[in-house]
Amino acid sequence: MTNGANGASPPQGPQRVADMAAHLLRRAAEMSDSLADSNASLAEPFRRNAETYRMMADHVAQDPRGDPVVSGVHVKLEGLVDPTSDRRWSHGEIGARMLRDAAQLAEGLAAQGNPALLDVAALFRQAAMFLSSAPDALLDQELVGLSPYLAACDRVQQGAPIRRVASTQIDRLLAHSEFRAIAARTFELATARGFDTLSEEPQQAWAGNIAAVWMDRHGPPAFDLTSEQDEALAYAVSHPRGPWRLPPLLAGEWTELGPDDALAVMRVVGAAVRLGQTETPVVLHHYCDRVRTRSLACHGGLLAVEIQGYGAGGEPGIISAIVLADGVFIADGTSAPIHNLNDRFGAGLDTPEARRDYALLFLNWVRANDGRFQPLETAHDVDHRLAEPAWARDHLGPLAAPLTELGALPNGGWRLRTPVVHGGGVFIADFQLSPDGQMEMVDDQMLLPSAPIRAEVMDGLLVRLDAPIPPVEFPYDPDALDQ
Repeated sequence: MTNGANGASPPQGPQRVADMAAHLLRRAAEMSDSLADSNASLAEPFRRNAETYRMMADHVAQDPRGDPVVSGVHVKLEGLVDPTSDRRWSHGEIGARMLRDAAQLAEGLAAQGNPALLDVAALFRQAAMFLSSAPDALLDQELVGLSPYLAACDRVQQGAPIRRVASTQIDRLLAHSEFRAIAARTFELATARGFDTLSEEPQQAWAGNIAAVWMDRHGPPAFDLTSEQDEALAYAVSHPRGPWRLPPLLAGEWTELGPDDALAVMRVVGAAVRLGQTETPVVLHHYCDRVRTRSLACHGGLLAVEIQGYGAGGEPGIISAIVLADGVFIADGTSAPIHNLNDRFGAGLDTPEARRDYALLFLNWVRANDGRFQPLETAHDVDHRLAEPAWARDHLGPLAAPLTELGALPNGGWRLRTPVVHGGGVFIADFQLSPDGQMEMVDDQMLLPSAPIRAEVMDGLLVRLDAPIPPVEFPYDPDALDQ
């Protein structure tokens, strides 16, 4: 990519955000010139747009935080800013709005038969985000790492909705040194001011802009269990109400933890994952009493955890999680926890074993309306879901097959195949798995449309059978414990 209008080579080292944005504003001007040449009836407005883009490119490159009134910039701002507002707009802010306008134009042209312009539109939008949220910054590794947080701040500046978290969680996050450093740095990049110059309330407001991004990557902020809660957990793991009632959701070699190790895991999960306004630790809410672990070949070798708990009516089920030293990623029926893991660690799909583990994780953690997509690798994988397990030998045996990697795809990624139990039936499905962890079903064939297979439900974060069993007596009421 060249830098500036004259095609000169960019300087050595990281490029300035302002220089990248100026370069792309000039590309937007070239696009407008081209449209003027091919649309005689609209030539005049497109020529004016091109002139405006070039003028703003020069000012953005020279002084992105500069005031256009002071610098004498005369820009027609209809559609870009609110004319009734008293707010003053910097060169960078106006340039960012122009880049978004150019992105919208490029997307419209792409829809009319020029799909290559979609990539150009994406560049315009990325440059607009950086110019809006970090106009003085360099395009270096620090900025790349901060980009998800800066993008959230940029959405707030545009008036777009973001996911908000409770004020109590923001307070706990601000006490976390790494989160506070990110909040401080993003504020400094956006405003050229020090975070510590703000009073407590504005600090909390700014932290609220990025809190959901942090929690997606690190899990919710943990806070200590009370002594009563800790005693209840210690009693539960030392006096489980029975053996494991369900097999692992994720096939593989699992290790059941003894009471001390199980308690350590449940302390971490309980400290981080809370339910309801009372913020009851999830492991107490579901009366959890057993823990098993399994290493994963994907995501660089993280540790998967399954915790046995009890749901409505005392029905047993499993909470699935990946537990780290500094956070918890817990299965909630969506693909978000897996993609958040991908963002933080990379999917790590370098070996067939890693790709198999990733596929198993994805199919068993992500649910559609009819439940998870449970691979059927052996005839007895769903014995616990059958009223008559002997039925499986004759009816599911011929359909079962190991999850298989069919080969690499020409454009990168792999094609996988497995029989799947879903929605009371069995079908064989082909999936495409991309190197960055995107997984998509691309083909399916029904093998058995109806089978006497019990459905599974999500009871909070617990996966359990949708079938009544005798209730279990609990030795304590978690909601009655002091929070």
